[in-house]
Amino acid sequence: FIKEALSVIPEKENEIQELLKQVLIEKKNYDEKILDEQFGKLVTDSEQALKNLNFDKATQCLDKALSIKSGKRKEIDQLKKKVALAKTNYEQRKLNRKYRELITASNQAIEFFDFEQATAKLNQALAIKPENKKEIQDLLGNIESKEKAHKDKNLKFTSLFSLAEKYFHSGELETAIEFYTKAIQLNINNSKCNRRIADTQ
Repeated sequence: FIKEALSVIPEKENEIQELLKQVLIEKKNYDEKILDEQFGKLVTDSEQALKNLNFDKATQCLDKALSIKSGKRKEIDQLKKKVALAKTNYEQRKLNRKYRELITASNQAIEFFDFEQATAKLNQALAIKPENKKEIQDLLGNIESKEKAHKDKNLKFTSLFSLAEKYFHSGELETAIEFYTKAIQLNINNSKCNRRIADTQ
């Protein structure tokens, strides 16, 4: 429009040139405002994605923001470092939680005398946090001790029960009861021993 006016009224060239400059300045300001709004929205979207633990989206938003306003590199780099740190902390918390779950699962397996499962859980925990090797080694040593004690206890029970059975079948019931009672104290198979004691009555 202004260029058309200049061709029609050439004597107004200076005035029209000033108007043209103002229009260009206004357009530049408008374009800059739009870019600022787009930049601000992308930064806001990045912050929201970070709150939602969507670290990839947060980084993508910041990359787009930088492509819009390359002069904001320092600000964007700081925000990207914040995202990277949050991601590292989040992943570390996840590893710590998984590690604790595996240790708990190992302890539960020990309670049920499933020493193979208990050992497997500890090895999984070690794979997650190799820096805790000393702690895992101590726990594995504890499993070995408990497994040996459990086996020894079972052998002792078997021995006492076999003796009790021998006396039971030979008619020496008082002696049989004595050995059944000793076997019961090991708390391995009390119902079996109690049934035998009841049979002597």
